[in-house]
Amino acid sequence: MDMDLIITILYFSFVGYQVVRLSQTLIKLRKGIVFPVVEKDRWSIRKQAPGKPVAEPTFHGRKWIIVMYIAFILLAIAIYYGAAITNNGIILLYILFLIIPGRNLFNLFSIRDDGLLIGSRFLWWKQIKSFQFKPIDVNHRYYGHAKEVNEEGYELVIHQQLFHSHCIVVSNKAKEKVTKLLTGYGISEKEQRSAIEEKP
Repeated sequence: MDMDLIITILYFSFVGYQVVRLSQTLIKLRKGIVFPVVEKDRWSIRKQAPGKPVAEPTFHGRKWIIVMYIAFILLAIAIYYGAAITNNGIILLYILFLIIPGRNLFNLFSIRDDGLLIGSRFLWWKQIKSFQFKPIDVNHRYYGHAKEVNEEGYELVIHQQLFHSHCIVVSNKAKEKVTKLLTGYGISEKEQRSAIEEKP
């Protein structure tokens, strides 16, 4: 198979994946959420950074990020045609990986009846194998970032078949709500372990 054809297939497979992911996120933003439904719960969850709460999971709350993501997809397509005109296909892969938006770009976390929206990914319940709360103690990488993280902080790890996603919960009440909801949807909880116990 021609090398340029392989690069084109890989390139548009990635762009297509971004379109599907964006579409899925937009669809899930339109549906009702189970958690967080009150402002206090939303302020108890961190995705991008320990000190910054997740964004409001609505079109209004994420409109500029949505515009940015669409601009990225259009830019990726424009780069492809620019590379085709200059007959320099290999540069596509280098440029693409330089402009890939971060997986936490949307800064979202919400539990829904059909799955979990975390970052810019939506996970169906069948994709999630288990979850685990890791206490944020002095040996944890997020310790010291914010007072509430130090006092009542847990790293929530969502285990999938091959990958995992994570966020931070900075309230024991929010932790209890998330635990109750996830177990209620049939997701098993792994035993809590401190950062000291996890060190080799």
